[in-house]
Amino acid sequence: MHTPHHVPSRPPPLRTGDRVAVISPSGPLLPEHTALGLETLESWGLEPVLMGTCLLYTSDAADDSL
Repeated sequence: MHTPHHVPSRPPPLRTGDRVAVISPSGPLLPEHTALGLETLESWGLEPVLMGTCLLYTSDAADDSL
């Protein structure tokens, strides 16, 4: 039986003014890292949108005992 060749699709390239989600699946981000990342995305002409736990950082969020 012949299986058709699957060509993966790609989203269109980002353009100036596009909104991009900023996610943090591993947990909250440090505020200074967040600011640098947002500035970088904005310098590329993108509109970053913070999602979920990105802004929930507190000094107790990091556990150095691991």
